[in-house]
Amino acid sequence: AFGLVSRLILNTFSIFLLSGVFGLAVLATAPHLLGFDAVVVGSGSMEPSLRVADVVVLADPIERRVGESSVINYWVDDTSRIHRVVEVVPDGYRTKGDANRAPDSETVAPQAVTGIGIYVVPFIGWPHLWLTTGQWLKLIAATAALVLLASTERAGFVDRPQPRTDSRLGH
Repeated sequence: AFGLVSRLILNTFSIFLLSGVFGLAVLATAPHLLGFDAVVVGSGSMEPSLRVADVVVLADPIERRVGESSVINYWVDDTSRIHRVVEVVPDGYRTKGDANRAPDSETVAPQAVTGIGIYVVPFIGWPHLWLTTGQWLKLIAATAALVLLASTERAGFVDRPQPRTDSRLGH
């Protein structure tokens, strides 16, 4: 009985976890089919609103109005950054990370904005961050864990019926 209960728990856990990971991956990647872009948050400057490894799905800044409190992705010094607009100024936008005390020193020009955040998919960007930062052990361990969960023996979950024997035939 213990084996059956433990298999039930393991299978339920693995189905739940794999479904969650798959669902988050779909939420993070499917918008590309509709013309949206997505970025992985790489720093804690926007915490608690955005955490490291969250994926922010972005709308085209031409199609959406950038205003105060918009979360925008933009380029500064050949680096992509995602911060909140705290003020619209004549030459662009004053931004600030939610975790930062003061606004950013530079003003963001409208043409530097690559997208406006429309929704967040939590923590699904870890594999991307591990890949881009060379953290191979974490990437391999996470992949192995998912493969292990996916390969739990679901076929043996219900005891297989035993073949019927007919005593009249001597079996």
